[in-house]
Formats: sequence, C-alpha cells, structure tokens
Amino acid sequence: MHHCLNHDWTTYDYNNFEKAYPDLRKMVDTFHELRADGTDSSQQAQFSFCDQSLLLTCSAILIGQVDGTAPDMPRVGNLVSPGVIIQPKQEISPYEDVKATSQALIHTLFANPMWGDSEDSALFHIPWISADYYNTPQHDQDFNIDDSWAENVEQMSRNGWDFLLLYGNFLSFEYFRRRLGRFRIGGKRFQDYFVQSIGQCRLPEDRVRLDVAKLVGAYLARRLITLSTGHFGLAPNTIQPNNQIYVVLGCSVPVVLRPKPDTGHFEVVGECYVEGYAKGEARKAVDEGKFSIQKITLC
Repeated sequence: MHHCLNHDWTTYDYNNFEKAYPDLRKMVDTFHELRADGTDSSQQAQFSFCDQSLLLTCSAILIGQVDGTAPDMPRVGNLVSPGVIIQPKQEISPYEDVKATSQALIHTLFANPMWGDSEDSALFHIPWISADYYNTPQHDQDFNIDDSWAENVEQMSRNGWDFLLLYGNFLSFEYFRRRLGRFRIGGKRFQDYFVQSIGQCRLPEDRVRLDVAKLVGAYLARRLITLSTGHFGLAPNTIQPNNQIYVVLGCSVPVVLRPKPDTGHFEVVGECYVEGYAKGEARKAVDEGKFSIQKITLC
C-alpha cells in the first residue's frame, strides 16, 4: 500500500511553479520513495487471510491514538456547516523547539517531511487578516467579510500581495484557516502560527501560489489531527477520537484503524501522514525497545 494523497505531479503540474522552490521536483519525488515501515519496497508484505475468511492478519506497530481533531473542509454548497473541533488533551509538542514545531506543522499540512526545509515555506508568512471576533461561538458558522477584513485586504494589496488576492484559491484558503483558527496544536492556536501584521511580500509569487493551491487541495476530505503523544497528523475526515494509528509492515504510510467492539479486530479508516513517522522511525523504535510489532486482524 502506498499513499494516494491528492497532490502530486499529475494533479498540479508543478512545472507551472518552477520558480517556487529551487529543489521542488526533488522535494516531491523523494517523498514518493519514503516508507514509514522502514522496509524496501521490494520486500514481501506480511499479510495473510484468516482461515479462508475475509479477515486479514498483518504485522503492525502502534504509534499513537487520536487525541484531537480539527474541522474538515465541507463540501461545496455547505460552507455554513459548523466546524467541529475536538481540542487535544496533550498540548506538549514532541518536536524540538518552537521553530521545529512550526516546521512540523508545515510538513503535516503538506504531507511531506521535506516541504519548506531548503527554502522557507510561504504558508505562515501569509498575513492573518481576520479579526478575532470570528473566533467566538456565535460566529462559528460565519464567513463574514466585515470592514476590518476589507481594510486588511486593501493593505495587503498595497504591500505586494495583490497577486494572491486575485488568485482563485485565496477565498478557499481564507475559509480554511478561519475554520481551523481555534484548533490548538503544539500548545497554541492554529491562528497563532501565522504572521499577525501585514508586511511587505518578499516571497516569490510562485511559492505563495503553490503553497496555497497545494494546501487547499491536500486538505479536501482530510482533517488535521494530534496524537496522544503530541505528534501532528493529516488523516481522513472520517477519523474519530481514540482511533489508533499504526505503521503496518508492507505499507508506505501510517494507517488509521478503528477498534471493533467485542471482536478485537480493526476497521481500516484510511491512510494518513504523521510527522515523525515517514522515514522508518517506528521500525527503529522497535529495534530500540520503545515499540513492539503486533499481530492484528483487519476486517
């Protein structure tokens, strides 16, 4: 099993953004070669059917349980649906420091452990232009464009962000980040990762446009999550608290599994990205005695 996140060369034709990052093609292509299970892709997967039934047994490593879930992106035509937030109980970041935590969130949102490493990602440099009023319960279902928002848009235009405002994905991006704004991740609100003042745009236009398009595309049918360990993830929007995240031997990405009551079996929710478990770290943790390989049954 390999990842099928919907942002790749076919979807976006990254040749149109050749000036975005100097190593863009390498950054994307290298990720397709990574394996969360730490095995070579030619190695035989450890799967077997149970007694000729539809139950599948496999070897897997439990890396955490879902602790918090951010809102998903609703279907077109349902933009007033409330964004349901389940705030995480664990707010301590497992990443090294504030800068590393911010970069871990970038990796997670783009489902790529190298995104924005060689050249700073544009994402959090895009000014936060919404007043805090929207962050109150009575405005959870609003996407109002008030006077302060309009004034901030005008200031962005004067400061060189006009190309972004004219680009078709900006309103989707703005709706996305407002929807997630109150979700706490890494010890602070999602909103607080963004630059709060409207400064001059000093980033390549291609990088800004690519980051916005890639984020909006990658988040469709997905949801930002945190694990009981504090790690960040990007998972299917059907995920629920207490679902478990496994690295299944034979799969290139972690998998969300939902325990089935009274059977001991697991239902497959879907593949996900977990920052810190894209390059075989779980298998290394097994070798160090921190994790163990379990036999589990999928139904």
